[in-house]
Amino acid sequence: MWNLNSKDVQHAKELAALRRTEIEARHAQELEALNTELSDIETLERIAAEFALKHKAADAETASPAPPAAEPPASGGKEGKLGSRWRFQLAGSPTETEDAHGDPAA
Repeated sequence: MWNLNSKDVQHAKELAALRRTEIEARHAQELEALNTELSDIETLERIAAEFALKHKAADAETASPAPPAAEPPASGGKEGKLGSRWRFQLAGSPTETEDAHGDPAA
């Protein structure tokens, strides 16, 4: 039989509380790392879009005089952010589960 007393129960509660605190701290660190990574990706996306628009405009100016470019489509409520052209470039890329020939990865 088990011989449990209030001291054993209290010790178990303290261990569980300690584990919970450690898990919450790791969770907070991982969330911060993910937020930083997402911010970096969004910055890269914005810079790439601005670079592409700048050089596309420069190429159009040197090629021949053309009518003014149409306004870009609405950003869906994301004011100040340019749309990503990377999504279109990556649309035909193989997925992580496929190799370069479209075959499922082993």
